[in-house]
Amino acid sequence: MSLPADFRDAIEQDGGNFLITRAQSIPFLTVVKEEPITRDDEKDEKRKTAHLKGYLKYDDSGRIVLREDFQNALGVKGGEKLVFVGCMDTFQIWTVSGWKDKEERQLQKIAQARQPE
Repeated sequence: MSLPADFRDAIEQDGGNFLITRAQSIPFLTVVKEEPITRDDEKDEKRKTAHLKGYLKYDDSGRIVLREDFQNALGVKGGEKLVFVGCMDTFQIWTVSGWKDKEERQLQKIAQARQPE
């Protein structure tokens, strides 16, 4: 899969190593900048509890290859497209079906919240 150019540009401007992580209970991968570990840092706690983690590596064309354990965790089937979702200083990698499911659930919640009581 190819990392979008604007995501690659942001990573290169930051000049750091980025980790791919996944907690057991979430249906997506999170890519975060690796930062020095401090005891009080909330991000470090999240990183320590990650079920899977590894470094984000890509070639000059932006192609990355997810390790097999990450593919299995996402439930990626051969040739399935993925979605990159920017989230402030991180981004997430979802399967298309997982992202569509999330969007549908969010739209249902919004519709329910708008209904008069």
